[in-house]
Order: sequence, then C-alpha cells, then structure tokens
Amino acid sequence: MRLRPWSRILLSLASGLAMAGGVLANEFEPAELPATVVLEGEPASGSDLPVEVVPLGADDEFQRLSGDYPGIADCSAVCNDCPTWTVRTGIVFLRRDNQDSLVLTNGATPITVDRLGFRDYEAGPLVTAILHGVLDTAWDLDVTYFGVSDFQNTAGSAGATAFFSNPTINFGGLAVASEYRSRINSTELNLRRDWSPCFTALAGFRWVEISDVLSSDIGGGANHSVNVDNHLYGFQFGGQALLLHRGQFSIDAVVKAGVYRNQADQSTNTTGIGGALPAFSVRDGNAAFIGELGVTGAYSINDRWTIRGGYQAIWVDGIALAPDQIDDSDLVTGAATLDTSGHPIYHGFTLAAELGW
Repeated sequence: MRLRPWSRILLSLASGLAMAGGVLANEFEPAELPATVVLEGEPASGSDLPVEVVPLGADDEFQRLSGDYPGIADCSAVCNDCPTWTVRTGIVFLRRDNQDSLVLTNGATPITVDRLGFRDYEAGPLVTAILHGVLDTAWDLDVTYFGVSDFQNTAGSAGATAFFSNPTINFGGLAVASEYRSRINSTELNLRRDWSPCFTALAGFRWVEISDVLSSDIGGGANHSVNVDNHLYGFQFGGQALLLHRGQFSIDAVVKAGVYRNQADQSTNTTGIGGALPAFSVRDGNAAFIGELGVTGAYSINDRWTIRGGYQAIWVDGIALAPDQIDDSDLVTGAATLDTSGHPIYHGFTLAAELGW
C-alpha cells in the first residue's frame, strides 16, 4: 500500500495535537515576584492604617494570566456537574474530490470522469453517543455514525463513435449518457481518555462502506455498467485538542488515522453489446488507509444544550472506484483484476445539537 505524503503529514499532525494539548494544559509557573516593601512604622501612601503585605502567590499569578489569556486559562476548568451521557444529532454536508480523470467516450463533448465528478455538497445524518466514565473508570466510550447516500452526477456526449472499455466498443455516431453514483457510510467505536485538561486521546474500531456505480447508455440500445463495493474494517487512533475556550464558546480539533482491511468487489454488466459477456465479477482484499481531520466550534446554550458546527476532511487511500475497473475488465473473456488505487477525499461541513445529562 502506498501512503501518500498527505497521510504522513496527517500522522505528524496527531503528534502535534498531543503536544499542543500538553502545552496548553500545563499550569503556568508563577514568576518569583518580590513582595511589596513597606518600611516598618510607615503607613502606605494615602492611608493612616498599616498595610498587610501579602506576597503574590501561584493562584494570584494564574488569575493575572487568566485576564491576559482567557482562552488558555479556561482550559484547566473542570466541570462541576459532568454528564453521564452526551448525545449529538446533526447533519453532514460532504463532497468528494481527488479522483483520477479517465476518458470514457469520444465525440464532440467527450465524457470524462472529471465531468462526472461529485462537486456538490450532499447532506447526510450524523449521530454520536458518548458514555462518560465507563465502569467508573477514566475512560469514555463513544459511537459515531455518518453517511451520505446520494452522490450523483450525469454527463452526455453527442455523436460519439466509441466507448473506451476493454476492448473498445465501436458504433456509428450515437448519443451516450453516463451516470455516476456513490455513497459512503462510516461507523466507529472509540475509547477516549483525557490525558490533560486540553487533550483527549482515543483509539477504537471503524467500519466504512463505500459503493460506486458507473453506468452508460449507448444510443438507447446498449448499456455498460460497473458496480463496486468496498468494505473497510480496521483500528484507528487519534486525539482531540481544545484550542480555545472563552466563556460559552470553544474550538477543538481532532485527528484520526488507521490502517484497514478492505474487502472489495466489482461486477461488470452489459446489454446489447455484441460479443460481450452479459456479466462477470471479481473480488479481492487489500490494505487501506483512512485519515480524518476536523475543526469544530461549540457554543453552550446552558448546562445541557450545546450547538456545534465545523469542518472535516477524510482521506481514503487504497479503495476500488468504478471508473478505474473499466481498463482491467475484459468484456469478451471476463478476465478481470480489481484496481484498488483509488484515493478520494471527502470534505465538508458539520452541524449538530448536543445534549448532556
């Protein structure tokens, strides 16, 4: 499996978040400040009463710094009535990028994978449930699910004379219409622990399903389609760092990374194409990588309710995508290999309501 440069950078970010959380969480070391000097028998200026001299201690220094750096100082705050459960329900808006562009047809307006790209943000559900203090320990257990099921785009070519499959399908000048659809579903189960007031480490299991379907109608009388499914199972680790906390508002960042087993399969189907098999399929397993980076802002309405919104990006490396299978699937013999070089990026916005009790 090839880990691209961005995946190595993502792993470095996890270490950086941990270091940032540790730095923010350290208590400020009070400077050795001299006590105010008052001569014995001399009252303080503006007063007839003697002044009791109190050295500036650690608590006073911390309060002074709190005024200068409230976002950092609040990082050490501890909740007085911590919830047992935290539940978040909301929505994700994602688009998919970073896909190889292949040419599918000729014609006046050739159909390419780039033209079929998923440039629109599509919505899907987002749900998280966190059980705090599992079995009266310092560990929390969280379950998170999100999914987007309607990535979709179409493109057409008038006057095309060839569809670039293996082998190429040749025909008289015809209109070709292609439709590309995809979906992603992600479920994860993590154990979390606060290693400092500003940094939470996490590790767990994640299950991701990614499906791709590319179908092309050739002149209304023939059809070529590729259906791909990726089933990814693996363990991930990561961390969450509190970057800012001022009053009711906070900002945190999260990084996750994991190596997965991808059990993928593809099926190719044709109708109305002379000499082509009507259907054949292939399946294989390979290693894959998933990394996630997110930044979220939160506003606490009261002790129970919080509104959260942010941005997340998910890198997936080592999966099968429908267009990549066309060159590796012989329509005449049915011989096929599974191309798992896909490396899409899903990114977009999140919005959720949080309830703790």
